[in-house]
Amino acid sequence: MATRGGARTLRLDDQIGSVEVGKKADLILVDRRGLHVAPDPDPYSTLVYAARGSDVRATIVDGALLVDDFAPVEVDRAEIAAEARRAAQQLAARAGVV
Repeated sequence: MATRGGARTLRLDDQIGSVEVGKKADLILVDRRGLHVAPDPDPYSTLVYAARGSDVRATIVDGALLVDDFAPVEVDRAEIAAEARRAAQQLAARAGVV
């Protein structure tokens, strides 16, 4: 209801809002076998309040698989880590910490 209603409100319901052939879609598949998501009286609440980023088994953005079996598909993890370190150093320098 939220996705279809939001798409309709934005007048984009012909492009987004539901999972259909020809529409743009961003999806995640969450592994719900972990102990932290086991007490599951309300699966929606459990997903929002208990699931973690590390529970994401797959991520699909606009039809492209970005995470498969918990691992990024189209990225260089070492380069991401190096860029994060560079950004942290620059931020610390601007803040006068280093």
